[in-house]
Amino acid sequence: MIDLEEARKKAETAVLVGLVTDDQSSEEVKEYLDELEFLATTADIRTEKRFVQRLHKPEGRTYIGSGKLQEVKAWMKEHGTD
Repeated sequence: MIDLEEARKKAETAVLVGLVTDDQSSEEVKEYLDELEFLATTADIRTEKRFVQRLHKPEGRTYIGSGKLQEVKAWMKEHGTD
């Protein structure tokens, strides 16, 4: 028999990251993340957290700033997220 608690632990999860730039409003980014979360849900992936950052343009190597990247990594480590 399947242990429901064990099945929950194995469920796929996601952390969503959005970037508000000069070309996009906060509302647009929220809509994009809402759609991404919906798509993830249809694939049985549970969204655990959203992070949004405002920058003039995406960072070349990391898309988001290094400080925000460290914040995301710290949150994921603290919550045991892959």
